[in-house]
Amino acid sequence: MVCCKRRRPGRFFGRGPGSPKENLDPGQKIAGMTAFFFFSFLLFFSAFPLYAKARRPSPEKTVESYSVSEGKPIPIAAKKTRLPLVIFGESPGASSTYVPSGFMGDEEAMKVKTADFSAPLTSSKTGTGCLVVEIKAQGREGWAGLYWQTPANNWGKIKGAGYDLSAAKRLTFWARGEKGGEKITQVKMGGLIGPYPDTDEASIGPLRLNKEWTQYVIDLTGKDLRHIVGGFAFSVRRSDNPRGAVFYLDEIIYEGDPASTTAAAPEPEPLPAPSVAKLAKPVRLVVPYAGSNGTFDQDGLDEIAAVAVKAPDAQVLVEGHTDNVGPKQLNKKLSLERAKAVADYLVSKGVARDRITVAGLGDDHPVREGSNDTAQGRMENRRVEVTLVPK
Repeated sequence: MVCCKRRRPGRFFGRGPGSPKENLDPGQKIAGMTAFFFFSFLLFFSAFPLYAKARRPSPEKTVESYSVSEGKPIPIAAKKTRLPLVIFGESPGASSTYVPSGFMGDEEAMKVKTADFSAPLTSSKTGTGCLVVEIKAQGREGWAGLYWQTPANNWGKIKGAGYDLSAAKRLTFWARGEKGGEKITQVKMGGLIGPYPDTDEASIGPLRLNKEWTQYVIDLTGKDLRHIVGGFAFSVRRSDNPRGAVFYLDEIIYEGDPASTTAAAPEPEPLPAPSVAKLAKPVRLVVPYAGSNGTFDQDGLDEIAAVAVKAPDAQVLVEGHTDNVGPKQLNKKLSLERAKAVADYLVSKGVARDRITVAGLGDDHPVREGSNDTAQGRMENRRVEVTLVPK
């Protein structure tokens, strides 16, 4: 009788129990090692998505939110302001902290910059600039748009960041096309969603632009404007402008009742200086601006205003600064508006306006090199510097 021994299975490489070394030549060993590493590679990368998913941090939980879907008149934290509120432009009114930061759709096909001419102003002054929007007929989405947000890049995730615009009755803006016939699909305000969303929205469109400046109005009557993060927005479809489009925007303003907005509020009378002093050296104050709540910090302004009143010979230099978010020319304009807001506050505290020099420096002078690379550094760069300069 013939007995057959059952052979034990060998390993991928090397010796297995019952596998004599001489049974595997060098070629077989190399083939076995290659197969081992190949299947190990497949096993690791097939499991990697699960590993990555397990290690990925869970989304931050929202402990509360604004329940606005039912339209209940619940209290909502928001920034107070006066009207008219200027989103962009040079007409008299309060300066806002809305920033053109929310690019949408084919954002690479759109450029926003400023021009050296203006739409008609409500005052007798002549404007010095407007917005230029250039949109090319390219991109995968087939449309492009832009939101003005407060603060920049806020899509409804910051509590109390929006403005309470309950007193506003309309949103006005001027627009014109470069050639005439350009089409803006929609212009709107509000409509952002998130844990702390806009409480309402309103829009007009489509608009076929003229070559001459034309003023448009978005009616806000009956709207719930308790918290508005998205102050202004527009969208343009490629199908409406198959060869691209260039158009201009200016004097974007929230207005209240005509009776309350036709005349500017009277400028307060300067407070009498209790005593006269002479500064021996410059006095400087850094005013944080447009932080999480989008308003400038008044701490220290009262004190430096009092010093300025007591030293009437000193000149007051107010310089606005921004971070590097957004187009450079728009940052220049935004920094100037911030500086003007601080200068207005100093005037309200008794500093004569003719002593104040206001400048907007944009993002040209960060607090330190590389500071715009971090959120903390960008917050520090959003500032206004007030300097009392002795004669």
